[in-house]
Amino acid sequence: MMAATFRPETLHGDLRADGFRIRLWQFHAGRDTRLEFGIASESTVMAMSFAGRLVFASSDGQVRISSEQLVVASQLKPETQWIALEGGRHRGLLIEMAPQMLEQLRGTGHGPLQQHAQSITVNRIGQGDVSRVPTAVLSLAQQLSTPPAHTACLPIWFQAKVMELASLTLFAPAIPPMNKPTEPAGRESLERALFLLERDLENPPTLEMLAQEVGCGPFHLSRLFGKVTGKTMPEFLRQKRMERAALMLRTTRHSVSEIALSVGYESFSAFTRAFVREVGATPTTYRAQGSDVALPIAAQSEAN
Repeated sequence: MMAATFRPETLHGDLRADGFRIRLWQFHAGRDTRLEFGIASESTVMAMSFAGRLVFASSDGQVRISSEQLVVASQLKPETQWIALEGGRHRGLLIEMAPQMLEQLRGTGHGPLQQHAQSITVNRIGQGDVSRVPTAVLSLAQQLSTPPAHTACLPIWFQAKVMELASLTLFAPAIPPMNKPTEPAGRESLERALFLLERDLENPPTLEMLAQEVGCGPFHLSRLFGKVTGKTMPEFLRQKRMERAALMLRTTRHSVSEIALSVGYESFSAFTRAFVREVGATPTTYRAQGSDVALPIAAQSEAN
């Protein structure tokens, strides 16, 4: 019996205009069902299963993913098939990224590509690499599958979330250099705190919330933060917000006001002051200088 077919819903994005597109599938499969994505051969894809078993196969072989697993693949052959296996509920998300989006991320302060991503995007092989979805990545993907109701900010919301998801999935985390040695347990707590701060720049957790999440006292976490990063938490948060804003100024067509909102600034003037303090130019001037201009935050921090 031939497999049934299902065309996943496009949540957002246009590969040519936005550099990405997001597809969602959710249905009950009484038999094997072929998912019709129409993926461009030059794209890199991240496919996550929230429920159900999925296979994608080509002449090179096949890769299977189950609930809460992730596959990253690139240079897929035209005959590649995505099959949701018979039985039960299927729900998942596929993010397709154009080469220019990965190049932009690679050239804007992210860490090196994760090992599995290197083998796929650098060596350009057609196979995929399967891994268990980390909790933070799963949470972010679930957010993408259930976007907020307000439509005015959805384009910039989707773009910021996809960039964040690609950073977490494809790139090794860039941990700030340690100024002084610290205990492994303290280092682990700090790395967790840094991750939580960067995960939600729009509505970052308070010091007390972070301390509770990582399992130490607020005073201890604050001291550890300064000892290792050389910055206070507000300074670190401002720097990361400005890095995100600079990336979006260079790589998107969103207005400065929209970008300010996406990194947690409701006041345009407050955002402009913070940007000038970190970067040395207004957002409008920075954007006008072009996408090849590097963000001078690191050099500025060293000078101080």
